[in-house]
Amino acid sequence: MQNPPADPNPAECARAVTWDANSASLALALSVTGLGVSREDLRTGLAVLDANFERILGIDRSTRPRTASHSQDCVHPEDREAFLDHRRRSIAGEVLPPVELRMLRPDGEVRHVLLQRVLEQEGAGPADHMVTVMYDVTEQRLAAQARSARRAAEEANRAKSEFLSRMSHDLRTPLNAILGFTDLMLNSDRNALAAEQREQLQHIDRAGQHLLRTINDLLDLSRIEIGTLQIRPCDTDAVAAVRSATGALLGDAAARSVTVTMSLPASPLPVHADPERLQQVVFNLVSNAIKYNRRGGSVTVALDAAAGTARLVVSDTGLGMTAEQIGLLFQPFGRPQRADLGMRGTGIGLAITYHLVLAMGGGIDVDSTPGVGSRFSVVWPLLQPQA
Repeated sequence: MQNPPADPNPAECARAVTWDANSASLALALSVTGLGVSREDLRTGLAVLDANFERILGIDRSTRPRTASHSQDCVHPEDREAFLDHRRRSIAGEVLPPVELRMLRPDGEVRHVLLQRVLEQEGAGPADHMVTVMYDVTEQRLAAQARSARRAAEEANRAKSEFLSRMSHDLRTPLNAILGFTDLMLNSDRNALAAEQREQLQHIDRAGQHLLRTINDLLDLSRIEIGTLQIRPCDTDAVAAVRSATGALLGDAAARSVTVTMSLPASPLPVHADPERLQQVVFNLVSNAIKYNRRGGSVTVALDAAAGTARLVVSDTGLGMTAEQIGLLFQPFGRPQRADLGMRGTGIGLAITYHLVLAMGGGIDVDSTPGVGSRFSVVWPLLQPQA
């Protein structure tokens, strides 16, 4: 396979040009390379511009004859001094490398160009003509800027993820101590607690558990973003995982006057998944269905098998979501806030849920109607029984 041709070198092209405005071969060569060429009479100041030169500058042939000032007027004001300095030194006979400039078209568009000048001399005496070659490098410069911006964004995201990971570890250590001592005090047989004391400790425990879940979510999110989240799939009973995760939330549902109904198969439903992560997915979906529901509402958690897959469906009778809110649903920190419920989530749980489901070979979908409720569907491949 042949290598693609390199970008034309304006300096070499300028030296090779023998100006002939009527040369069809020259016109064809310039049109293919995209080089623009002009020839200026240094005695009169008149210049002849080819079609590519005019195209790069965004001007047409209707305003001929042209002078050297036409090009100067098109130079970006911040680059005009460099343009004039290159011109003066070229006329003085210096052999200079190409200069990169910004050209400002009449319509306001900015183009990046490489510009080179070479003197033409006929006989003895000073040069009487100067050839200018211009090459448009706007696309290359924009692509380089985009790559640089992307690298900067990736570095910033990596730094943020590493910070979240370190911060999560540092916060969990003292929080685990707080929760541990709270549990000891609540379950101590030696010192009986007064009702008010027990209630206060339970408040501490609930707040601490909520904070611990948030920290764990931040840690998972940072692991997902830097690619270190570990999934350990094995033969897992989806029925047991759904029952355990949902059962842990029945107390929250009762406190919010939300009825939770489970519809599960009577026999185990084997899937190839990480049991801890599977429960985390169910917990997040059911927790949101309870939290973003209305008082007196209901949540249905159904699990079945069809077409070689295990399907989990979590439905609620909450306020539902618009298409715009659904679009933000699985983005980190993009959880649609529900001011109408007086709650503001972190927007982490569903983003983690989405990545966990995909990492375990499954898929997730959501359907929601404002004023009616939402329905989340998750599928995983069933384990095929061995012969």
